[in-house]
Amino acid sequence: ATVTYWQDTLNLIKVGYMALDKTIITKRLTYIKYLYQQGVEQSKLPEVIAGFALMQFHDCIEMFLLLVAENLGKKDYAKWSFMQYWTEIGTLTMRDAMNTMKQRRVSLKHHGSFPSHDDVVECSINVGTFLHENVQNQFGIDFDTISLVDLVSYESVRSPLSIAVQNMADGKLYDSLVQSRIAFSNLLEDYEGTKMHWYHSILEIGKKQGDKYKNFVKNASLKNANNNMAWFKEISETTNELRDVAKITALGIDFKKYALFKAVTPHIIRFIGEGDSIESEESLSKRVNISEDLCNICINFVIESAVRLQETDYDLSEYLKGEM
Repeated sequence: ATVTYWQDTLNLIKVGYMALDKTIITKRLTYIKYLYQQGVEQSKLPEVIAGFALMQFHDCIEMFLLLVAENLGKKDYAKWSFMQYWTEIGTLTMRDAMNTMKQRRVSLKHHGSFPSHDDVVECSINVGTFLHENVQNQFGIDFDTISLVDLVSYESVRSPLSIAVQNMADGKLYDSLVQSRIAFSNLLEDYEGTKMHWYHSILEIGKKQGDKYKNFVKNASLKNANNNMAWFKEISETTNELRDVAKITALGIDFKKYALFKAVTPHIIRFIGEGDSIESEESLSKRVNISEDLCNICINFVIESAVRLQETDYDLSEYLKGEM
């Protein structure tokens, strides 16, 4: 298939048309894969919501068809109907399956007829098969090798994520989870780092509570000191947890996914100028069933979070005067 792709490219050059640069193709395929995976995630939700995955699947396939037509130098493809692509481009496969997906999407969007969960699962499988077959056939690229990490613009996040992906491929699952956790910590630090004013982030929600309550309790009456200490500790810990929840939610990050991510990845404590203290593999294995699927979930969560933050990123120093 790779040979066929480059032979077709040479033929296009001979007739005065240059196919799209492979870097551009790969970048657009990355967006297509992102839409596909969003659809897959949607399809796993309860039946009344899962049906909307058809919207994502249709957009994903339509974007791919446009890319193929543009790469082949087809004229007037923007005017084609969805199914016309199979007529005009004879090398596309799975026409009937994609027509079924389209019809179910039309029934949902225009007639309010929700597909069954089995119908959604069938479409999810067919769309995945279509992309694997046709990305290979049309561009000589293995769909599985397209990395969504390229969607991340923050270098400090993209680098550990790339390592996490490689570690997962090499079977180093604990190391993959470590890198995902580091990538997410870097994401929050980098995003907040450009939102500082007078040494404080404008995204800060209150102040983190430390252990100053210990001095308060020591200076108070010794009567019920232990009970007072426990009460202040619980209040401080609860306050810090609430700040964490509020910040994640306010940033538009899916808190339910974040809660899972936080629970299954190694605990990391950062010390300024002294590196990180990372929970050991032995400790993590005692409380987490480490698997490749879990690693993939964590990697995708960080990518999704980064994409969300990139949508509304800005550097505060461009808007405020004075010391940052």
